[in-house]
Amino acid sequence: MNYCMVTAGYSDTGNRWRSYSAVLVVSFAVVMMTCGVYAENPLQVPFPEEELNALADPFQGRIGFYAKIIGEQQEYSWNAQRRFPPASVIKLPVMVELYRRMESGQLDPEQTILLPDDISTHGSGILKRQDPPVVHSLREYCRLMMVHSDNMATDIVMRTVGQDAANRFLDQQGFHRTRVSLEMGRWHYLILGMENVPISREQDERLLKRIKAGKFDNDGLGYSDSLSNNVCGPRDVGLLLQRLYVGELAGKKSTRTMLDLLRASTHKQTVAKYVTKGIQVANKYGGSQRIAADAAIVELKNRPLVIAAFAISDQASDRSGREILARMARLAIAACDPQAVVPLEASSR
Repeated sequence: MNYCMVTAGYSDTGNRWRSYSAVLVVSFAVVMMTCGVYAENPLQVPFPEEELNALADPFQGRIGFYAKIIGEQQEYSWNAQRRFPPASVIKLPVMVELYRRMESGQLDPEQTILLPDDISTHGSGILKRQDPPVVHSLREYCRLMMVHSDNMATDIVMRTVGQDAANRFLDQQGFHRTRVSLEMGRWHYLILGMENVPISREQDERLLKRIKAGKFDNDGLGYSDSLSNNVCGPRDVGLLLQRLYVGELAGKKSTRTMLDLLRASTHKQTVAKYVTKGIQVANKYGGSQRIAADAAIVELKNRPLVIAAFAISDQASDRSGREILARMARLAIAACDPQAVVPLEASSR
């Protein structure tokens, strides 16, 4: 006889999903059919809810976390239906909509675009170090956006795709808690208290001075969960990654290219922090001040899983969110494959 743990149910306390155990005494064949559990380990309960909750609950701020084994029903959620400011994780749905439109012929991936002066140079990336005139193809701007998290390239892609188009795609997928509302340059101006200031190289200098002086608007729109801000729902993002991975969002070539961009991303210190060498993590990270976020596909051999992790601290100086997310990711990954993670005191990447 075999047992399967079935999870379901929503708790109205703390806006958290809770899993409730129902022990079903059934034959091995029924377990395999109804639960989708792998034959080599049919009794494994995927996610250690109590341990995950114990990491998320004491955090001074808000944690949003969603983990799901691709192709199976098992999932773990903590505030997964709430909205979070995602920093650069918002680039993920922009990339997907870009490739969908390039694939359909609405946009030309080889179209060359001159980098204009009204795009902020602030934040991550390499374009700001290139001598003008800066001209690249739309495909190259997307590569820079995803691999190097280049903010100038992102704003070019956002303008080309259009925020309305990106949000229509999200609505079509049922992802109503995720919105592309601001270019990265405008978002950086917002979090520095420069809401109504036109973007220019001169204003970028002013922005840098405000950063050095610590003049962040921590109570403003840029750190809020308003739909007028860039926001992501953890469950939205996790399911977006699952649909991308299984090829539901684009054709084979475009899907392969997008996954390769995520695999090549340069930040592997959150979801991937405690992952054993040799295991591929395809991800997009975001972070700024008290925001930490990561959206990842952990490509375990027998049961790949998606993890969408977000944190926003109550205190502007608190940077602990990223480590909390890394430890939660470690627990989720270890539940699927204990050999896929390293000890807490060691980091493989």
